[in-house]
Amino acid sequence: NTETDDEEKILLHSIQIKLQQLRHDLSLILHRPTMRNNELGHECYYSQSTPGSSLARHMDERHEETKGTRGWLLPSRRSLSWLIYLSETGKEDNINSNDDDRGGDATMTKSTTTTSTDDDDGDDNGDNGVWNAHINGGLLRTFPQKHYRRSDDYDDKTWEGTVECGSHNGNLQVGWLLAKEEKDRRSGGSGDSSDDNDDREQRMMSMTTTHPVFLDSWFDHINPYTGVAEPHCILYIVYKSPTSSDDGDDGTRIEYITVPWSIDAVEGNMAEFLHHRARLESNSSKKDDDPTSSLSSSLFLQLEYAQQFHLLEDRDAWMMRGEEPPAGSVVEDYVPVRGTLVVFDSVTLPHEVTAVVEGRRAALAGWFHEETQPLGGNAQW
Repeated sequence: NTETDDEEKILLHSIQIKLQQLRHDLSLILHRPTMRNNELGHECYYSQSTPGSSLARHMDERHEETKGTRGWLLPSRRSLSWLIYLSETGKEDNINSNDDDRGGDATMTKSTTTTSTDDDDGDDNGDNGVWNAHINGGLLRTFPQKHYRRSDDYDDKTWEGTVECGSHNGNLQVGWLLAKEEKDRRSGGSGDSSDDNDDREQRMMSMTTTHPVFLDSWFDHINPYTGVAEPHCILYIVYKSPTSSDDGDDGTRIEYITVPWSIDAVEGNMAEFLHHRARLESNSSKKDDDPTSSLSSSLFLQLEYAQQFHLLEDRDAWMMRGEEPPAGSVVEDYVPVRGTLVVFDSVTLPHEVTAVVEGRRAALAGWFHEETQPLGGNAQW
C-alpha cells in the first residue's frame, strides 16, 4: 500500500545518507579526496547466503595495467570494500521477527567494530540468536601481511618504515616485498659498541618489514638511442621516516627494485609476466655478488628482490598452498554478526568466505570508488 511504500522510501533514503556520510568521513581520514565525488560509480548491493554457500579467495580490485587497455579507460576504480552485516541465525533473539532483509535503520546507525572469531567463540552456543563462528560458519577470512608496518607504527621514531599500502602517488600496488623472517633473530657479540648495536637494530627492523610494491606505468625513461623520453613501467618500494623535515620534505624515499621496461615487450597479462620473471630470476643459480650475474635481460635489480617479490593476487601460488594463507600473511577471521561494519582496502587484501553452516548470512555491501589514474600519470606525453 501507499503507506508502506512511503516508509520504504524514507528508510532507503536514510541508508543512502548514512553511506554517503561514511564515504566522506573515510575519504578524509584515509586521504582519498576523489572518493568524495558523488558522480563516480560507487557500488551497493544486497547479499544473501544460505547453508552450503561460500566464496573462493579473491581480490576486489587490480592495477589498471593488469586489466589490459580497458583498465585505463574506466573513469574510476574500487578503493574501499565495505559490508554491513544483517545475518540472522533463525533462532529467537532480540531481533524483531518482522524485520525485513534491509535490517532497519537501527542497523545503519549502530557503531560497532569488526569482531574476530576469538571474541565470539566464548561460551556463546548460538541459542541467543547471535551469529556463532562454529555453529553458523560464513566467516569473512582475510589475509593481511604479518610484517607490514608503517613508519608511524614504530616506537623508535628514528627507524624508517614504509608507507600506506594500496596506492602511492596514484600508482596502485601489485605485490609485496616480503620480510626476511629468518634474519630477524640475529644478535651481535657482547663486545659490540652502542653505535654498532644501533646500526644492527636498524638493519634488523628494515629486514623484518614487508614493503608494498607499486607499479608506475608512466616512468620517465630516456631512450638511449633517440634521447627522447618514453613512458616505461617500473616497480618500486617506498621508505618513510616517521618525522618530516622543516623544508617540506615528506620523509619518503623511493627505491626501485626493477629496471624500466616497455609495455610493448610484454606478451599477455602483466601480472603473469611479473610472476614468471620473479620466479625465473629467483631460481637462478647466479649469486648477487657475482659480477657476471648482472645481465641486460634481468628485470629485478637484485636477486633478493626477485626472491622476496610476491604478487597480491597469485592464484597459482594459492592453489599450490591449498588452504594455507598466502606467502607472508596471517589469517584473520571476522564473524558476520548483525550490525557489524567491516571496511578494508580493495586493492591489497585477499579474502574469502567460509561455508555457511546454519542460518542466513546477509549483508548490505559495496565499494567506494576513486578516480582512475589518468593516462600519462603525473607526466604529460
